[in-house]
Order: sequence, then C-alpha cells, then structure tokens
Amino acid sequence: MYICQYFFKLKKRKTMKIFSTFIVIIFAFLTSNAQMVSNTDTLFGNEWIDFNNQYFKISIAEDGIYHITSRQLSDSGVDINNIKGTNFKLIAYGQEVPIYTSTDDIFGENDYIEFYGEKNKVQLDSFLFRNKDYILNPEYSLFTDTSSYFLTWNNSGQNKRLAKLDNDLSGNLPPVEEYYFHDEKLVINSDFNKPLRDSKNHVYRSNFDIGEGFASPLQQINNFTIKTSDVYNAGVKPSLTIRLTTNAGNHNIDVLVNGKVLETSVEYGFICKNYEIPLSFDDLTSEMNISVQGKDNSDIYDRNAVSVINVKYSRSFNFNDKPFFKFKIEPENFSKYIEINRFDLEGNNFVIYDLNNNSRLVPEIDRDKKVLKFILPPSNKTRDLFVVNLDKSVLSPTKIESIKFENFLQYKDRNYIIVTDKDAFIDDNGTNWVTEYENYRASADGGNFNTLVVDVHDIYNQFGYGINRHDQGLNNFFMFLKDKFSNPEFVFIIGKGLEYNEIRTKDQLEDPQNIFFVPTYGYPGSDNLLVARYNTNYPALPIGRIAAKNWEHVQIYLDKVKKHESYLQYPQTMEEKMWMKKVIHLVGGDPSIINGIRNSLKIMGNIISNNKYGAYVHTYERTSGTAQESVTKLITDDIESGSGIVTFYGHSGISGTDFNISGLQNDRYPVFLSLGCYSGNI
Repeated sequence: MYICQYFFKLKKRKTMKIFSTFIVIIFAFLTSNAQMVSNTDTLFGNEWIDFNNQYFKISIAEDGIYHITSRQLSDSGVDINNIKGTNFKLIAYGQEVPIYTSTDDIFGENDYIEFYGEKNKVQLDSFLFRNKDYILNPEYSLFTDTSSYFLTWNNSGQNKRLAKLDNDLSGNLPPVEEYYFHDEKLVINSDFNKPLRDSKNHVYRSNFDIGEGFASPLQQINNFTIKTSDVYNAGVKPSLTIRLTTNAGNHNIDVLVNGKVLETSVEYGFICKNYEIPLSFDDLTSEMNISVQGKDNSDIYDRNAVSVINVKYSRSFNFNDKPFFKFKIEPENFSKYIEINRFDLEGNNFVIYDLNNNSRLVPEIDRDKKVLKFILPPSNKTRDLFVVNLDKSVLSPTKIESIKFENFLQYKDRNYIIVTDKDAFIDDNGTNWVTEYENYRASADGGNFNTLVVDVHDIYNQFGYGINRHDQGLNNFFMFLKDKFSNPEFVFIIGKGLEYNEIRTKDQLEDPQNIFFVPTYGYPGSDNLLVARYNTNYPALPIGRIAAKNWEHVQIYLDKVKKHESYLQYPQTMEEKMWMKKVIHLVGGDPSIINGIRNSLKIMGNIISNNKYGAYVHTYERTSGTAQESVTKLITDDIESGSGIVTFYGHSGISGTDFNISGLQNDRYPVFLSLGCYSGNI
C-alpha cells in the first residue's frame, strides 16, 4: 500500500469557494531536489534564450558527428541565403556548443554545419536527486535517449568554433605511440529499480531515491560477459569498475572475474556506489566472465542490481575496421604522434575530434600501410578523441523544427494557470474543451480568474532544454511561476499522467494503452512534487489535475464543476445546505487491519465534527472478507441524498475499492477522499 495523505481544501475568493471534487495526493518522505541549483545559482532552464532570436530544434538520439546540410536547413525554414556560416550558433542544455562550418560565408548547395552530438543521459536527471551519487545508471537517462540542440544565428562574430589543429607530419616526429587507454563498457538497462522502503506495506518514496533507475534485475547473483581485445601488456595495469545498488538488509558482496574472487565487500542497507577493482593482465581474456554475488548467510535476500561495468586497459591502435571509434590519450606536456591501424579507409573524408579541447583535425592517410596518421600538441587535459569516416558514418538529425519561444513574463499577472496538451481535447465540431474550461474559470461563475493555458511541449522546450517528458522541465516552469508571476493562485493540469518508467522506451510510448498528456513526478507519481521547491517535499503552489484521456472526459468534468459550484448561488437555508455538512466514512480493509482503520477514521470524524466545519458523520463498515462487495442500499441512499465528503479507507486498486460504489444518479457531488493503494494513480 502506498502511504498517502489526502486533503480537502476550501479557499475563499471574492464571493465563491473553489472545490476539488476528487483530490488524491501522494507525498514523498525524503526531501526532493527539484529545481536546478548549480553552485550558487538557482536556474529555471530558460536563461540562455534570447526572445528576439529564431531557434530551430535539432533532435538526436545517439553519439557521433552530425552534419546539418544546406538543404536540410532550407527545408526546415532557415533563410540560408541571408545567413553566413560565421553567424550560426548551437546550444545544448543551456550551453553553447562549438561547431564547424564548411564555409564562413553564405551557404552554397554543398555546405553544412558539423558538430559532435551526444544523446541524452543524466545531464538533467541529476538535478532530481537529493544526492547526485544516488543515480543508479549515469549512462542511461530515466526519461529519454533523445537530446535537443537549438540552432540560432547572430552577427556577434563571437560564436564558438572548433579550433583547427594543423597536422604537420614533416620533419622529425616523436616516437609513435604504442597504446591508448580503452574503456570497454557494458551498460545494463533491462529492469527498473526503486528502493522498497517497507516491504510489508509495499511502500516507495515518490522522490528520486538512492539507487533509482534502470539496471540488471535485482537478484542475488548477476552474471555478465565483457570482451577485451588487442591488449597492450606493457601498458598501465588494467582496472574494473562496477556500479551497483542493493536492497535493504545485510550484504556480503563478492565480485568474481573468471571464477576468481577479486573483491569482497560488507555493506548494510541501500547503497549505490562504484566498486573500483584492480586487475592483472591475465584477467583480460577475450571473454571476461564477471559475477556479482550476494553471499550474506543471515539474509537470503542479499540482492544487487548492476547498471554499468567498465574495463579500462591499455590497448594497441587497432580499430577493427570500424568507420568510427572513440578513445582516450592521457595528458602530456609534449606532442604525441599516433598511427591508427585497421580503420575503415574506404572513402576520402576523415576527421578527428578532440572533445575535451574543442578542436578538430584532418588526419593523413597512408593507403599503402592502411593507417591514419596524426600528431597531437601538448595538453594538460585527457584527450577524448573521436575519429570518423565521414563518407560512411556521419549522422543526420532525426528531426529539425522551428521553435517559437514565448516570454511568459508578459503574462505575469495571470493567476490561474492551466497546463495541458493544447490540441488533444478538441471534439469533432472543433470545440476545444480546454478553452471551454479556461473560459469558465475566467467567468464570474467560475471565479473571475485571470487565466493562462500553457502547452506542455512549450514547457519542455523552454524550461527543460527540449527534453521531452522530463520532470525537471515541469518543475522549473512551476518555480518560475511562483517566483516571477505576481500572484499565481492555482495550477490545474488537464490530461492523464503516467509515471516515467511506464513511458521510457519506444515500445511503451507506442502502446495504445499508455495514453498520457502531462507526466507526473517520480514513482509513485506525485503531482505535489512537480511544484515543490528545492530540497522540500510539499507543494509551493496549489495544484490539481483532471486525468482526462479525451475531450469527453473534460466536458463531463466541466459540467460537474459547474453544477457543484452552482450550489454556492443557492439560498443560504438549512434545507439547501444541510447535506453539505454530512460526511460519510467507509471502513474497509481485511480483519488484520480493520481495527486500526476504524480507529483512524473515528479520530478524523471527531476532528471534522468539532471544528468549524461542524460535520455529522455516518460510518459504514464492510461485512465480508471479499476483495470487493456491493454497497448496501442504505449506503447508496445515504450518498444519493447528498453528502459533502465521502472518505474511504481500506484496500483498493486502479479499478475499484473494498466498496463497489456505482450507479449513483444524484447531482449533489461529494468530495471523495480515497485512502487506498493505487487509487491515487494519476
């Protein structure tokens, strides 16, 4: 059972009260990071935007060298006839990315922009964790592989460019380098892991917890195979890094390589860490067998989940006829001469990127020896090098689209903000039911609010660096509202939400059952944490949601809201108002917990009866041990006659509770509070 807190809030505003007809909030129990704090700066994610500029969003989902051709730019709407190569500027995650342009002048038919692009990993995810060391898999984002680069242009003359390195191989050259440092990395993301904080009651925390993410199954023994090749045995000694997490309890973890125990670690409770293990050259077999085993004899549930395995070793410059390859050269205060063997030399265009030093060079090709040759100047940084055959392995963006950023400060006087997918709730006659709801809230009957509808995709682009479905972008936007708007009173989400682990993969997104429009925060989902400040676990703004899947749901909800709030206009007589004082308690649960539930509801009943609400409480208990039972006619009639609040406490699921309440016909809508498993699924 999720531990939940539910509340009913009445807020006076002018002559009306705002009611939520069904409110279920799942709270986190640890502080949640949210909002981006970098050093001493608190960021909203849109600081990089110049609202006077045009931007084009470039979506990529794998690492490599990308070309954006003159034709692609023109087809996307870029006026290439009036923009010089020196004017282009590229931005990712709020930072400018150095690029190479085939010309500094106006683009011709064969010109292009070139850059090294990286898929999305944990650049944005890390801000969600209270402690960044809690991230289970730093190589695999919780949300999506697709990152966004934004192309714009200006006349500053200061746009970042890759430095051109001269590859002068004349004269006396240094001795050829015999090896480089190779990382043979295995990233495991088959299973979702989340610390189970209370196994008896099946309790998770909604915030991003230690060891949360995607990895191998959580089990006692995890076995892996990783390949090594072309080992240079006279180089630096190799090492093994394993990143893993554990469940609760005692842990005695053995790490075995090729059947030999190389590491034993005694731990307790939830951990998430790297194991750094020295290796010998004898351990580097062509297929290394690596096993991580929970061996604690006092706890048969000594389990681990492994996310990343990396074997680092010195390797000869043999690139196995691949058309691209990434490798590292250690820093030195002298030049280094390198010859790469067995690289795919079919073609005429080759380039090497130094990613840490933002430089680019064109190697020399010795076709007789079938090698690439180049010289590197001294560097005080490790060189992350990427060599590519441009005729074979240059990449093209999956999508280029024009983005119009809107300066939301022009709406800072708005006080009722609706977040939705603007085009998702339009009926066959062209009526947009989000607009209908907005119009009602702006009317006298709806509260005379100053409303604003914001499309969730605009939030992703402006406040989440273009990363779709990301919780951090949503939180950045809501904190922007809180800090920059004059008096934001309410945030209302229109649209079904899903938890991020249900919409991570392509297959999940294409599943017709996974209908969603605005994601919720974390797992289990908590809209409260979407609007929580940095290092807090309570909402900074009042927030609600109607989990609509289509326009009909919005229409039905709007009709009910109008009816419910129309009672405020009725005569203030006992006959017209007394039913709103009635509170109905439904006591569910099985025999092992029903006494505790009964006592809890009794305490709640005493509180609401003796405070200013002045309720009179009717309590009903289930009468059988079945998972669900029909509500007696007595209970049905009591609800039909009108009730201000109905509170259920007991067992429940997504589709029902211990009490099967259905077929109600009255229009005296109560606030229904459900304290049960999954009933708060957003």
